[in-house]
Amino acid sequence: MVVSPPLLDIEPEQRDAVVRKWLAQTFRTYPGQVFRFLGESQDPFLNPVGRVLKEGLPVLFDELAGAFDKDRIRPPLDEIVHIRAVQDFTASEAVGFVFLLRQILRNELRSEEHTSELQSHSFIS
Repeated sequence: MVVSPPLLDIEPEQRDAVVRKWLAQTFRTYPGQVFRFLGESQDPFLNPVGRVLKEGLPVLFDELAGAFDKDRIRPPLDEIVHIRAVQDFTASEAVGFVFLLRQILRNELRSEEHTSELQSHSFIS
């Protein structure tokens, strides 16, 4: 197996901030007061969507910004897309949460150190 170098070299605090914002923006894609429930309810049986997002987005971020191991990406991505696909989302909306990450990265990683990194990746730039 070939391990590629990390896409982004960010501090753990920055990583946590990016993931929290990505999660919050993904929750906001849900209608009405649902997004509040998703973020607030800690019971995985009452809030399976929130659980899947809270567990899956950090894994996706780590792999998208890191080694990009498709075997680690596939399970959480499949689970999130499947849940969103059976809800009232169009196909593009079901996968649209992935693209929310682009603007978050642009906003969070504007330092000189990361500017060249961001510009070198077509997903982000």
